[in-house]
Amino acid sequence: MRKLKEASISLLAVLNLHADAVKIALELDELEVVRKYADLPDLGAQRRELWLIVAQELIKPYSEFTDLKDKLKFLLSSPCLQLDDILPLLPKTLKIKDLKPILIKGIRKRTAKL
Repeated sequence: MRKLKEASISLLAVLNLHADAVKIALELDELEVVRKYADLPDLGAQRRELWLIVAQELIKPYSEFTDLKDKLKFLLSSPCLQLDDILPLLPKTLKIKDLKPILIKGIRKRTAKL
């Protein structure tokens, strides 16, 4: 089944159905594959939309702190997303102090762009 999904991702990308390709890559939990298809240079403005989909899908299942740190690091590594895009998606019960180092990096990234 995994090989079928991998083939589907490639086919969807060839058909310019990048959002669908990214969603299937997310199902496989292959973050590097997600990055590959969300960061295609010829997508232009659509890249940001794809990264917002990725952020929503990665953060949605977390109501606890669990594995969220790694997902946030991955999301903030994207040039298309800012901390402002990710904060509203975080669970309301999450304590900011748990994510302090990651949030500081995100703030520094934003400040550097200004």
